[in-house]
Amino acid sequence: MDYQFSFDALHRPIAHCSMEHEAFGDWLTHDLKDDAQQIKALLSKLDTLLNKQGREFHFKGQDYRLTLTQEDAILRSTQLHNAGDPFDDVAGASHSFGEPFDHSFTETEDLLFDDDQEYALDPDDLSIDDQQGHAMCGLEDFQALLTAWQNFLQSGS
Repeated sequence: MDYQFSFDALHRPIAHCSMEHEAFGDWLTHDLKDDAQQIKALLSKLDTLLNKQGREFHFKGQDYRLTLTQEDAILRSTQLHNAGDPFDDVAGASHSFGEPFDHSFTETEDLLFDDDQEYALDPDDLSIDDQQGHAMCGLEDFQALLTAWQNFLQSGS
């Protein structure tokens, strides 16, 4: 896993991770931040798991839920997990003026679609960006990332 740490203009720590691990960078930046006690507690849990003395630990932050197993670190966005289906309320949707939402099409809009043409949606185009909302890595890689973050914060540069 590739990562880079820096400070913003207000001297807040920022972590950037490689594309497939972007969520870890966001988690370090927004959930863990510079909380030395939480970092120490996580490193202690990692040692327990790496020594095969525990099975699984869960840490729920403001934006992410971290699951540590004996093999992996798995990060999931709490916003994406709790967002639910955005179309759950379509039938009861209404305008801000309290009028029922009009689901009909105008004649012009109907002309945009050829009734003889079959349309298919690619599921990949409809999925939520897993790169930002979900990430996974091996426990040793996660330990290296967390230790590097701790060292970066302690050095203050």
